[in-house]
Amino acid sequence: MLNLFKKKLSIKNKPKIIFSDGKNPLLQQAIESLKNYIDPIVLFKKKDDIPKNFPFKTITINTIDLNKYVRFLHALSKEQTNFKQVKSLVQQPNYLSSLMLKMHEIDAQISGLNFFSKDVIKPAIEILKKNKNDFVSSICVLEKNKELMIFSDCGLNIFPNYQQRAKIAIMACDFAKNILKIKKPICCFLSYSTNNSGKGKLVDDVKKSCLLAKQMAKKTNYEFHGEIQFDAAYNQQIRTKKIKNCQWKTKPNIYIFPELNSANISYKIAQQLGGYKCYGPILLGLSSPISDLSRGATAEDIIGTIILTIMQIKKK
Repeated sequence: MLNLFKKKLSIKNKPKIIFSDGKNPLLQQAIESLKNYIDPIVLFKKKDDIPKNFPFKTITINTIDLNKYVRFLHALSKEQTNFKQVKSLVQQPNYLSSLMLKMHEIDAQISGLNFFSKDVIKPAIEILKKNKNDFVSSICVLEKNKELMIFSDCGLNIFPNYQQRAKIAIMACDFAKNILKIKKPICCFLSYSTNNSGKGKLVDDVKKSCLLAKQMAKKTNYEFHGEIQFDAAYNQQIRTKKIKNCQWKTKPNIYIFPELNSANISYKIAQQLGGYKCYGPILLGLSSPISDLSRGATAEDIIGTIILTIMQIKKK
């Protein structure tokens, strides 16, 4: 399915995308396959890290003048951090990448193959959050054959409350419609209960999220269901057994998990046991596109993430 998106990419006005995982061979393979559609910049800490005959544009942190980035970050922090601390932060690949993005020197950032998620997400939120009240979430896009699904939130919000979970769902639906071009996003709020089969605070919380999402999305064609177990959501035969007089027949394309633990575990199970390609996690709610790749990502996963990043840039 993402090959259809690839066919729509333009070789003109190539977006500048910075990659912080310079030494990763899978990254180099992915960039090579899309070099006609992007203007890649690969970040290294020092010149000695760059492989011989490296075919892409590079930046080495220890050779460029960092002063403008130090000044910018110092001003951004409202001078609450001293220059020495700021200079240390700017020498970190993900801080420098996010600053370049904030300063409009590049169009997007992709990282995570050689970093913990917190090393990618923390500077992204500090530097690229639109304002202090804006909410940031993440999605993973899973693909197998012609099937596309979104899982959320897979990489950021550990224990979202019911209002945050409703926002996570709306943001996932927006991405499905605007970027994946899914005409009718159908979104399920997952739980260990289906249609009141189970009891508990978490079940009640998930129900409240579903009700709130419906209220928030009144002017859209988004469809929400929940609380519901994954088997009932995904499989119509099981759904009709668990929900009497169920009129809902279309398979959902978006699955909202109650918390990060279950979401992160589930997308990795789908990838490793189910044979799904997994693109992302893609951060939503920032001023510019950033993706935090799983350290277990394949070359195909990276390629798909780059394609979706280009689609975000085009939409912006």
